[in-house]
Amino acid sequence: MLNKERMINEILHIGLYDLVLQDVQKIVGKEKPTQEELEKVLEIEPQILRDYMQTNVEYNLSNIHVKNIDTNLLDVSAKEKAEKINKKLDFMRDIEKYTLDFEHSSTLVLIFSVEFFVLFSVQYFISRIRISNEYPEPQF
Repeated sequence: MLNKERMINEILHIGLYDLVLQDVQKIVGKEKPTQEELEKVLEIEPQILRDYMQTNVEYNLSNIHVKNIDTNLLDVSAKEKAEKINKKLDFMRDIEKYTLDFEHSSTLVLIFSVEFFVLFSVQYFISRIRISNEYPEPQF
């Protein structure tokens, strides 16, 4: 169940939902739609609601960092429930396309930083070559 007031506030004020807000802005024809205008758009355009829900699901699922419950110290009834929860957590991690262990996140940041530097450098050199070909230096 959705909290309509919270959803409207999130679409209008939280950057995570900027793409949804841009769709609303196009429909309303204003850069800053009001809460009432957004509410009307949600009623006439069900795709806006679906986009909000999909963004919300992807954002929440991409943050699965809960560890499994240690079942060694539990009694039998609690152990069964914990194993069931652990199986569901494992399933969520398996279907999650964005999951990354915290231990590997620094490696990923390093890789992306190097990749950015290399791409920027290559782009810079390509643009310098193009400029030098278009505007050769005068010879004296």
